[in-house]
Amino acid sequence: MISRVHKLRRAVILKKFLIILAVFIFGIFSHAEAADYNITKYHVYMTVNENNTFNILERITVDFLAPQHGIIRKIPWRNAIIKDSYYDNGYSPERTRITRYRTAEVKDIIIDNEKSSVQNLKNDIAIKIGDPEVTLTGLKSYDIEYLYNIGPDNNIGFDEFYFNIVGPNWDTRVDNIAFQIKMPKAFEKADSIRFYQGKPKVYGASRAIHYGMSYKVEGNTITGYYKPGLAPGEALTIQIRLPNNYFIGATNPVAPKITTNDSASTDGVKLRPIEWLAIIVTIILVFFVHSLVSGNSIFDGFFSGGRDGSSGGGSGGGGGSSW
Repeated sequence: MISRVHKLRRAVILKKFLIILAVFIFGIFSHAEAADYNITKYHVYMTVNENNTFNILERITVDFLAPQHGIIRKIPWRNAIIKDSYYDNGYSPERTRITRYRTAEVKDIIIDNEKSSVQNLKNDIAIKIGDPEVTLTGLKSYDIEYLYNIGPDNNIGFDEFYFNIVGPNWDTRVDNIAFQIKMPKAFEKADSIRFYQGKPKVYGASRAIHYGMSYKVEGNTITGYYKPGLAPGEALTIQIRLPNNYFIGATNPVAPKITTNDSASTDGVKLRPIEWLAIIVTIILVFFVHSLVSGNSIFDGFFSGGRDGSSGGGSGGGGGSSW
């Protein structure tokens, strides 16, 4: 009979092994995900119109580290915006957090010299760029043009330009970020421009930038460069407080008709070979350690019809990969 101390010792060994194995598998998956591509240049040229629409040109250079067909650019048409309001009840201020959703319209999409398709997802417009018959490695540049309409400014007493120069939904590092933003008319430059960087809580980046940002204002044009770059999932956001009624003639955006949901989007549903290998190795090692700790062969159930009269069996799963 196995003593209680022996059982506890085996349980500790199994626990330590599973922790080490989890770290190992996480490292494999993280490495595989990060190994696909890097964005080596992200330049944004934007003309802000008086009716609160934006003509945008994005010039994105990608370094494919493994064979890929292209990129998927997701542009949000449904934005969640959180604002805090404060109420003084006579004892201490109470904060109420209000979440509202703002619809944007993405149209006039132009992708020069590339095969592309567009799908309307639950919250984003997905532009799938690339040839399914061709894979790429090394450097590749893409020009993406579109018109972005966010509709009337709903702020009370002021207008605002609040925009993600680089959005938070890239799953790789973004370097060499530059931008040029042409405003439609004069605005107060001093202390009116703010930049934020980081992983957003809901909309826009989360931390004010105190270093690494270089920008200048000439007339109504803002040009700048962000040297540190962005980690996966981080955004770079600009905010400009503007006079009331700065934007005039704005029209309400038209929400797109959903053509596919996010779970059936263009991101695909297949595992990479290294991920399959990680899963197979994990299963084998778990069975092996179970046999080592319990003293039972992993084949007992298969050859004897299972222990205690039960039948042997198994199960499987799936995953996803990039384009």
